Amino acid sequence: MYAMNAKFLGAISLGLIYYFYYDGGDTTLYFQLAKYITQSIFENPTATYKLLFSAIDTDDMSLHRYVGMNMFYMKRDSDTYFFIRFVTLFNLL
Repeated sequence: MYAMNAKFLGAISLGLIYYFYYDGGDTTLYFQLAKYITQSIFENPTATYKLLFSAIDTDDMSLHRYVGMNMFYMKRDSDTYFFIRFVTLFNLL
């Protein structure tokens, strides 16, 4: 039980260090980028469908508002963009 408590304390401490000392990291970046796609759900459902279920198409200007700042989308990094799509579903909660 002591070991599990130490592990929880270490995980929480590491999270706080990354959040406050380093001003974020990959986890916060994924959340921030997924917020743009979450925003599209309420503004443009057609764009949301394209963002969640279509292949990466950097030439579609109707999506630029939601992915213009998303470096993973522009670099065609499909693995990381898949995770951002996954995080979008949790943003709804």
